[in-house]
Parts: sequence; structure tokens; C-alpha cells
Amino acid sequence: MSQKETLLALRKEDLIRSGLGKPTTIRKLQYSEMLSKNQTYDATAIEDAVSYEIPYFDPRGKPLNYIRWKLFSLSDDNQPKYIQEEKTIPRLYLPPLVDWTKICADTSQRLIITEGEKKAACSTNMGMPCIALGGVWSFTAKKWHMKVIPDWDWFELKDREVEVCYDGDMYTNDNVAKALDSLVMMLTKRGARVFIRYLPMTEGLSKL
Repeated sequence: MSQKETLLALRKEDLIRSGLGKPTTIRKLQYSEMLSKNQTYDATAIEDAVSYEIPYFDPRGKPLNYIRWKLFSLSDDNQPKYIQEEKTIPRLYLPPLVDWTKICADTSQRLIITEGEKKAACSTNMGMPCIALGGVWSFTAKKWHMKVIPDWDWFELKDREVEVCYDGDMYTNDNVAKALDSLVMMLTKRGARVFIRYLPMTEGLSKL
């Protein structure tokens, strides 16, 4: 098997595992082809890894100047699974599979918020519109002294049902639990009716 075929198989396996194996879905999400080790290093400064790009979009489906990379380490299991450019303000990930302009304004539409772009894409593709955070604290930007990132202004939250669904490690990781509490408080202050979905502690769930 050639290097290109190996990389394509790695990406395909990863997306199938996340419930995103259909070519039409992948095309809509606009995930890039796999980047080689050299291309990944040039893009991320991470050594000995390959990757693919996950682009972000605004509610109209217009690409934002913000990308995250899904990394596959070739040698070090301690490398991050995802990375974004340094010194960038976090953004909300809206899977480009539905009309987010309508969802943003329609308070009768329940929103789901989770960790990880692929989980949000899978949920949205199954008819449950879902926003993703790149990390548990990515609804805020403390380095830039922002309590709330501006993307939340896209959504009318007053009287809207919002379901927060973090990974099962919130039971054992104090940082995740604190982030969840802070996110719920922020949403509540904006008038949302917030529900928490408690997932089982399934090993490996956060790696999807």
C-alpha cells in the first residue's frame, strides 16, 4: 500500500469510527485530505505526526479564518489529538450540514453543546443540531480577557432549551467539571434553560 493509500485509509477509519463515513457528509464538512508528516509539521510544528484539517464556518456557511487539525501521532502517545494555531481566539464549531441562520434565531429549536467537532457533526447529521467546543473552556477566552467569545452573539438564547453534553471524564476531572459549571452559568445568565446530559464514563470517548 502506498503512503497516500495508507493516509487515506487512516482518515477513513477515523471518520467511520465517528459516524461520519459517508463521502457526501465528508464533502459537506470540507475536512481536508490527509496531510503528510512534513505537511503536518509545516502547518502545526508538531513532529512525527500526520493530520487532516477541520475548517470552521459562520452560521451562513462562510469559512472562518480558523482551522483545527486532527492529529495522528506516529511515535508519541502523549502528543495532543487536536491542535489549532497559537494565539487564536477560540471559535464555535457549527457543522455545515444545516441552515444555522435559522437555528440561531429560532428559540424553539433545542441546541446541543458538546466537546469535539466530529461529535457535533455526527449529532447534527442525525437531525440533532449540535455546537462543538474545541476544548471544555473554549466558550471563553481568558488570555484575551473575554468572559464569553463573540460567537455566542450569533444565537438568541433567551428561553431556549440548551443541552450540554460533555464527556464522561467530567466525573473525575475537576477542570472539566468546573468548565461545565461555568458554561451552564454563562448560558443561564443569557436566559437559556439549560439541561445537562450525563454520559457514562466510557474510556476513549474523548478521543473521537
